[in-house]
Amino acid sequence: MAARVGWPQWKVAQRYNTVHPGARLSDHRVSEYEIWPHGGNPPSVRYLARLAATYGHGCTPSQVVDADDLEHFTPADRCLLTSSPSGSSPVVIAPGVSRSAIRTTVSDRGDPDRVSRYRGGDTVSIRGSRRIVRCDARGLPIREEVIVASEESAQFRRWSAATNVDDDVLDLRAFVRYAQSNIAYWEGRYDEAAALVESALPDATSGTALLRLASQQARIHAARRQPSEVDRALALAATAPTELTPDEPGTFGFDTGNAAYYASEAHCALGGTDHLDAAVDWANTAVDEFTAESQPKISYVVAARFVLASAHLA
Repeated sequence: MAARVGWPQWKVAQRYNTVHPGARLSDHRVSEYEIWPHGGNPPSVRYLARLAATYGHGCTPSQVVDADDLEHFTPADRCLLTSSPSGSSPVVIAPGVSRSAIRTTVSDRGDPDRVSRYRGGDTVSIRGSRRIVRCDARGLPIREEVIVASEESAQFRRWSAATNVDDDVLDLRAFVRYAQSNIAYWEGRYDEAAALVESALPDATSGTALLRLASQQARIHAARRQPSEVDRALALAATAPTELTPDEPGTFGFDTGNAAYYASEAHCALGGTDHLDAAVDWANTAVDEFTAESQPKISYVVAARFVLASAHLA
């Protein structure tokens, strides 16, 4: 499919699900659609129409496909995607995207490390793990190179899903979204931090993932000065499972001590007598839980006591 507008795949999925309530598009699915027709899965015309609406600014379905894509659609679908029933009318292509197809062959001499890719009359040889990446006049990789890179990523994804790190085995997705959100939070990009957590909530289906995400939401909303949203997030955290599962080793787990610490941070950030009293209570709970562990994490204890002192001072 044609190139996107510079958004990462998670943002495409997040924006798509926002514009089309009820949709549950994942960034993995976006990846599968983007490497098609040279891998992945074919997108439906309905999806392409919705994707164009997601981009907005007058974008049409014909602007999210190219001639290479259209060759693989049925005549009926081409009719829907273009202004001509034959599907032969010009299609607007994202800048820098080539219309030419890619063909891959293995050398007749049986050298699996040597692969030739053709674009028109040009040939690029790949030997071993090193490859010359061809670019256009602006220095951007041409379409074929993007396809190769995308397919390599998809192959790794398919390989990893067949081993022990698939989404059904371990919520790496929820944890990664949390980590990205945390970085955005500490850099003051609160809207982005909130959006990242929101995009991960549908995947928080096991273990303590929901407790982690709801607690993270609380302190983000506190930084955004949204006390009602803080209360809603903390209410969600109060209903979340607290038992660690076997697929949450080490840092992947999120216990009630951490949840109490996050709640104290949120209330302390909001300020005011009621919130500061709550901050003191939550910080005391966090300190008690952290120090009660058989091997207390000193950094957690210090952080909780720091918030406790801050709340008392305020």
